[in-house]
Amino acid sequence: MLSDHPIRQRTPSSFPSTLSSSIPLDRPCSSSSETEFPTQLIRVLNTLSSFLPVGQDVEQCYPNLQPPWDTNLPDTTSRLDITISQEDKDTAAKSHITLLNSLNNSENLVLYTDGSELQNGEVGAGVLMMHSGGIVGRWRVGLGCGMKVYDGELVGIARALTEASRSSLSFKHIWVFTDNQAAISNSHRLSPHPGQQISQQIQQLTKDLLSSDLDLQLHLHWVPSHTGIQGNDDADRLAKQAAEYPQPDIDSYLSLTKLKTQIKQSALKAWHQYWTQLQPAKQGRHYRSIHFHLPSLHPPLHFFQLHRPQLATVTQLRLGHGYFNSYLSRLDENVSDRCSCTKSTPPPQTPEHLILYCSIYQQHR
Repeated sequence: MLSDHPIRQRTPSSFPSTLSSSIPLDRPCSSSSETEFPTQLIRVLNTLSSFLPVGQDVEQCYPNLQPPWDTNLPDTTSRLDITISQEDKDTAAKSHITLLNSLNNSENLVLYTDGSELQNGEVGAGVLMMHSGGIVGRWRVGLGCGMKVYDGELVGIARALTEASRSSLSFKHIWVFTDNQAAISNSHRLSPHPGQQISQQIQQLTKDLLSSDLDLQLHLHWVPSHTGIQGNDDADRLAKQAAEYPQPDIDSYLSLTKLKTQIKQSALKAWHQYWTQLQPAKQGRHYRSIHFHLPSLHPPLHFFQLHRPQLATVTQLRLGHGYFNSYLSRLDENVSDRCSCTKSTPPPQTPEHLILYCSIYQQHR
């Protein structure tokens, strides 16, 4: 973050090393209503400090690398082809094989890139170079444990362009194939995003390549993973081998993607712990009585298939907050909590009653 940034100016100059991780992230307010942290910013910084290893740099992200009205690659976009197929994986794999067979000549330099992460958190990137149907180069880049697969994919693209620029081979087209759509989409973005540093390198490499040869064309295409495409599988093996390196090959830093993942995992763990220890009579008792799984950061897949009115109805029934008398009576004492389906001894109009027992909706079951 730049020194004149408003947040940086309000941040302790020694952050993060002098913020003690022994201070609880959230203490109850004292009786005098004095808080542990003087500002919300200091609270956030204290939370972040527990995720930042001492002495390790954090990925930088700049909001003003270029004016928003500027194109990313002026004067070269006509020779830059970025394509993400909308076909399903099997169909896309067949289309790729057909394309690859047409590139089996000296005019095309083909590179496959991939990123991989081991169970211990170590990440690596791999690059395979092909020309005239044969393999002419293999590269492995160890990235340590400060990054994620997404970062490895971006590093792989950058390394592929670097090796293409160093190659003494003659070609008119450079084809870079990778299986990570997010990396492809962000590879030439300069607006703030995780991996911006590497995207900046990729854009500069692209400019240099296309400026050095006005007839050269660069193609960056998505290729489906684990569909039997030999080049992609070879790049994946190279990336796994690189992830096993004891020391990273490049200057290591903590990527924003890695940091975001750690914070998400920590928040989810704390949420699960709170959820399992919550007393039955406390908040969320209705939802807990019908939902037996731990909370998730993402709703179930079938929720995305519902139309908005349906989703609203399901959500109201699950939470117990909706247009039924058991809830409305809590807001207005003049509203009865009973259902109108029975005259003699009407039961409470609860979500459970409406879904399972109410005679009014018998035909809808």
